[in-house]
Amino acid sequence: MTDAALYYHFPSRDILLRTIAERLTSEFRLPRRSRDWRRWMERFARTLRNVLKEHPGAAHYLVIGGPVGASQLKIVNHALGILSEAGFSARESWFVYTTIVNFVLRQTSAEEQVDRETVYNRMVNTDTSLSHLSEAIAEIGENDNEAYFDFGLRALLNGIDVK
Repeated sequence: MTDAALYYHFPSRDILLRTIAERLTSEFRLPRRSRDWRRWMERFARTLRNVLKEHPGAAHYLVIGGPVGASQLKIVNHALGILSEAGFSARESWFVYTTIVNFVLRQTSAEEQVDRETVYNRMVNTDTSLSHLSEAIAEIGENDNEAYFDFGLRALLNGIDVK
């Protein structure tokens, strides 16, 4: 398919990307309800991440485009309801939801765009006095994305409490 054919159906890149994001989220399966909001948010975050990894570029678009389609807004509303039922105020629910989702989106997007091995090698090779950094990079390895995601998600979820 040519660019011209695409733009015949979608008058702009933004509309094309919105359509793709709406299609992606219309097929998104929300986790089953849970009495534990952390468990639900963790399953939600992991499901979102898996869907995004199947559609390269979607995470980046959602970072800059935000939730604009009907399917996306229903997902946000559902998640806010889960958090509200757990005792969070509307404002706190929004903060919790956006913190978790932004972590998932940005982490997934960064993994698609960054050659970590090159970046790590460049950091270590610039200054030999950076012994702690060199040691950390040596232990991390180039494909530690899942471990980093797991750590970040657990840290976020465990650090959030209803006031």
